[in-house]
Amino acid sequence: MTTAKPAVPDDSPLKEDIRLLGRILGDTIKTQEGREVFQTIETVRQLAVRFRRDNDGEARRRLSQVLNRLSRERIRAEWELTTKALFAISQSSEFLAGNPSLARSIKNRFAYLDPLNHLQVELVRRQRAGNTDERIKRGIHLSINGIAAGLRNSG
Repeated sequence: MTTAKPAVPDDSPLKEDIRLLGRILGDTIKTQEGREVFQTIETVRQLAVRFRRDNDGEARRRLSQVLNRLSRERIRAEWELTTKALFAISQSSEFLAGNPSLARSIKNRFAYLDPLNHLQVELVRRQRAGNTDERIKRGIHLSINGIAAGLRNSG
């Protein structure tokens, strides 16, 4: 007796829509901020995907180099640009506007997650300054796991 396999939904139309939105966002960034900013964002995106998908150590090393070269002002400017584009695409003026319950749940977690965020920033700063203490590395990993758990349990 053969067992029928469940039908797998065809998600190719959704993938095409996502690719179209990515192209539109890329074109918008190039028009509004220039090719250099677009190239930096695209480099970060590609390296992050390679690192996460393939656990590629070389991609991680290069990603760290690119991010370390960015100034706080430039990171802030790119974050604001990305946020502006996201709000334009979603036709919204705030994050999670379509899901107020999740937004409220995440906001309620800030009191618990913010200290971990600050701890993580300090530990990464120490590591980048050359501190090779194994406790620093362990603290970074624990803070990542703690933040991920806090977000996972947010809704």
